[in-house]
Amino acid sequence: MAVTANQVVAKRGHTERRSVPVAASTILYEGTMCFEDAGGDFTGTVLENGTFGGIVIDNVDNSAGADADKKADVWVTGEFLLTLSAATAVAADIGKPVYGVDNFQITETATDLVPVGIITEVVSTTQVWVEIHGLGMRDTGPLVT
Repeated sequence: MAVTANQVVAKRGHTERRSVPVAASTILYEGTMCFEDAGGDFTGTVLENGTFGGIVIDNVDNSAGADADKKADVWVTGEFLLTLSAATAVAADIGKPVYGVDNFQITETATDLVPVGIITEVVSTTQVWVEIHGLGMRDTGPLVT
């Protein structure tokens, strides 16, 4: 379920940051995922076959603005503890790709969803460490296991 408040997300390892333009009428919440829309601006909505931007560093409220009136800083690399939309994670999933379901959940099922990264560690059936691949940090094809 998409979240509508800032989130605490655990991270580890080296991270890289980028600044991205925020879509009109959009709030990007701290600790959530963002995705590029057709106009090149970023929103919390997963668009079919779209691009994963990264993990939002600080809350940005562009709810009263036009496209790109505000920018958000996002982490585009690093490992983050993310939540699966269903309790499916097992140790054999390490190295497998995950895909964005909404601004806070991921899945192992790709059906027209946006690749987010690769599972590096399973903490529980619903929590996994993911090495993210935001903003072109991967090739243009799907993540390969």
